[in-house]
Amino acid sequence: MSTDARREQDIELCRIISELPEFNAAETVLLYAPLGAETDVLFLAEIAKKLGKRMAFPLCNTKNKTMTFHYAENISDLEVGACGIREPKADAEIYGGEPAVCILPGIAFDVYGNRLGYGGGYYDKYLAENSVFSIAPVRDGFLSDDALPVDGHDRKCDMIITLKGGVRISRE
Repeated sequence: MSTDARREQDIELCRIISELPEFNAAETVLLYAPLGAETDVLFLAEIAKKLGKRMAFPLCNTKNKTMTFHYAENISDLEVGACGIREPKADAEIYGGEPAVCILPGIAFDVYGNRLGYGGGYYDKYLAENSVFSIAPVRDGFLSDDALPVDGHDRKCDMIITLKGGVRISRE
């Protein structure tokens, strides 16, 4: 897929997410700075900012493989941190727990709400400990009808968004 086609898909996925009731009800959007083939959700940051929502990005603790979300006013506030991922500064204000949606990165997804990331389990731990509505934006070719391999600690997302719309996932 060409860079332009990827960009167009990413922009459209962000637009679809921005129209969800869960997104509109959220005060904060928990985003990520894309790495490799992950969907570029930074377009969603622009939309969130225009709507007066706060943005927060993950800050990874590589020692215990956990993460916390910290507010960032602008994408330019992020700096390269753990594993080459752009993160907020360690002294940035920590996300306060207000209503939020969490946009999930991944390199593969299945129709059952499972995702494969880069193997650290950071998001799985976060979702297990925090009650946020999680959304996975999935480009064409990244969604499998076959179940991905999962472990007991893996957490499903609440919704998968494709160019055809959203699929709500039962976490049971």
